[in-house]
Amino acid sequence: MWVLKLRLGHENFLLGGLAHKFKVDLTGYPLGFYKDKDNLYLTTAGMIIGDEKNKKLFLNSIRKSNNFSNIEISGDFVVTVSKQPLYLEKVYNPKFIRPIPDFISHEGYHIWEIASWDKAALQPVIDIVKKYYDGKVLKLKREKLTNIAFTSFLPELSDKQKKAFELAVKEDYYSFPRKTNVHELAKFMHVSYSTFQEHLRRAESKLIPNLKKR
Repeated sequence: MWVLKLRLGHENFLLGGLAHKFKVDLTGYPLGFYKDKDNLYLTTAGMIIGDEKNKKLFLNSIRKSNNFSNIEISGDFVVTVSKQPLYLEKVYNPKFIRPIPDFISHEGYHIWEIASWDKAALQPVIDIVKKYYDGKVLKLKREKLTNIAFTSFLPELSDKQKKAFELAVKEDYYSFPRKTNVHELAKFMHVSYSTFQEHLRRAESKLIPNLKKR
């Protein structure tokens, strides 16, 4: 199968611009689309990652935007129907597979990975992202897919467990060597050492077995 990986700028992407403005990361899948004579309407499901304050500001902004005809929010999981230009129909070709979720960085750029049996079908995608989105091809090669990732990869965490885990990741608790410790993380979260440790350990006890199964 042919696998295409692209990096796109955020200048002509509403979500990329908002992710950059409010410093959140986004990840998700396009689920399908319909169109009228003027626009394409894309249904997408995904997750928002970032500080709680920034996530709320981001969500308030997309609620107010006329580019979203439907929005449903459950915690950090969001399903939207967004208005898109008609030329993007070629990007959502039924011949394509998305091996990993699309990613939108808090720096604004997008990462897309698209796979297809038909290499020629990928060329219009390259042309579109270069023309409209300052796109760069990071990879175009024939390779076997070994896995497909989905947004349901992570198990359900409580708000406090999620906040503790996201803080640990943000502050490089899992780097080697570690750049922080549980005492410092507890101070950041304004809770006691034992409380933070409990939230983090409960999050890890859900995430790690789930990762092993996947």
